[in-house]
Parts: sequence; structure tokens; C-alpha cells
Amino acid sequence: MRRFKTIYLLLAALSLAPATARAANWQLEPAQSRLAVDFKQGGGEIKAAFDRFAGTIEFDPNDLEHAAITMTIDLTSFASGDAGRDGQAKSASWLDADKTQQAVYKTLSIARHAGDVYTVQAELTLRGVTQHLTHDVTITIDGDQAHATGSVSLPRLDYGVGKEADPSGDTVSLDVGVSFDVSAKRS
Repeated sequence: MRRFKTIYLLLAALSLAPATARAANWQLEPAQSRLAVDFKQGGGEIKAAFDRFAGTIEFDPNDLEHAAITMTIDLTSFASGDAGRDGQAKSASWLDADKTQQAVYKTLSIARHAGDVYTVQAELTLRGVTQHLTHDVTITIDGDQAHATGSVSLPRLDYGVGKEADPSGDTVSLDVGVSFDVSAKRS
């Protein structure tokens, strides 16, 4: 009987303990979202996008400790409007899309900077290389809808992109801008 009393007291104590907090879950809305890249090629400004990406989003501005965002980007979905350029970008010398298939972005921490602006510490894995990123993102929430925008500059050689084809940046700029405009619905 004493054993059951101990178990009962333990269960009662556990039920009084605060539950582990979890940030709100959000469902990415790809049709209302955009992941764009821009770079210089041959002196001209090139704008392109990745048409297919997915993600898991846990975010509550009042519980940033539990915030977590993971995005997978389908590298084969690179589209600039020029089939020749797209094929070259996806080739083994550049994105190596056939072999690596996807890039993975994962937040490590999110901290409020000011108002709706947050500073994100994240990792991006591209072509098997993982690098640390720090960037700002503006996140607004209106009821069950969230909207996030931001950008980051990626030094392409850090990921081995074009390392052998154009290591000096004579043809394609060494830095590639990535911007995102993401919509999500509370799930």
C-alpha cells in the first residue's frame, strides 16, 4: 500500500509541475511565399528563385526559447528564366543539384532585436557544407497569419559553389544575395 501511495504522490506532483512550453506551430504557405536569389553574372544583375521549398515552423514571439525553423530547399527548382543558365547553375560545378538535391536551413536561436525585427542565428547546409549565418528577419503576426521577410548575403565559395569553375568571381559574383518573403498559417 505504501508503494501505491508513493506513486500517487509522485504523479500528483508531476501534474502540478508546469508543462514544457512549446512555441506555436505554423504551416508554410508556399504559394504565397518566395525564396529569391540575386547575383551578378557577366556584369549584369541576375534575379532567380527556388520554386520548391518546405519547412517546419515553431514560433511564438513570447516564447523565443522554443522557437525553431527548419527549411529544405529543392535545388533542382532553381529558375532564372533562362534554361541555359538554370542548367549551368544546377550542374556539379555550381549547386550540384542532381547529387545534393537540397539545401537545409535550420535556426539555432532567435532573439528580438526591436519591435517585429528578430536576429537569427542559423546554419545553412549546401553541397554538404554547413556554415553559420546571422541575419535579421521581420516577422508580423495577424491572428492566424504570419509573414516573415529578410535577406542574407552568402559567400558562395564558403559552400564550394563555383569553386573550380569561377574561383575569382570574374563571371559570377562571389556573394549571392538570398531574400525571402514567407507566409504561414497557424496550425
